[in-house]
Amino acid sequence: MQHNWTIEQRITKELRDLIVAGELEPGIRVRYRDLAEQFGVSITPVRAAVRELAHEGLIDARPNSANYVSPLSLDEIEQLYLARMGFESWLAQLGAPRLSSHDLSVMEETLQRFQAAAERSTTQCLMDIAWELRSVCYEAADRPGLLQKAADLYDRSRRYTHRTLMVAPRRQRSTAVAKAFYGACVGHDGELAAETIRGALQVTFQDLLGMIDPAANGQLAS
Repeated sequence: MQHNWTIEQRITKELRDLIVAGELEPGIRVRYRDLAEQFGVSITPVRAAVRELAHEGLIDARPNSANYVSPLSLDEIEQLYLARMGFESWLAQLGAPRLSSHDLSVMEETLQRFQAAAERSTTQCLMDIAWELRSVCYEAADRPGLLQKAADLYDRSRRYTHRTLMVAPRRQRSTAVAKAFYGACVGHDGELAAETIRGALQVTFQDLLGMIDPAANGQLAS
């Protein structure tokens, strides 16, 4: 898929990807000049990217202070995934009965790309496509405010979801969920679509709770 991104949007995505993949580890200092050199740009788009990622909760940015990659924590896991269960299951319930034949065709093509990405173990791409698949249904709900909140929560939870997709069985499970969700949408079954999303998020939530290091003040184990 082609994107006509501005420099700021491209740097934001590249910096987000580094944080999500753990290449910029929690607690590491974010230095404008170093990132500008790494990306081959001026400091200005880097500053814009840091502001956006601070809004997403990925960077701890404070006025007149150094910026750091935010820690991974139990508190954030609970806030993100419990909120997602509510927003996304409701959007699925409303959206599935309203899907058009064109919407379903788009979802079918997206599901095929999802399966291919899962087989290639491309986690970042897998998360992008997973949202594409879900958002077709969510957009049909015609709740733009809720959709934006759900999208923001999805982006903020990427670095947690990334950790659960690093092993093949979990990617296979995600493929099964994607197929089940598509099947519920084809049947215009809002209740089943909602339950599929809620159940998938619950399982991911439990996976993440299992990664918590009790000796590290509620933070995820390395």
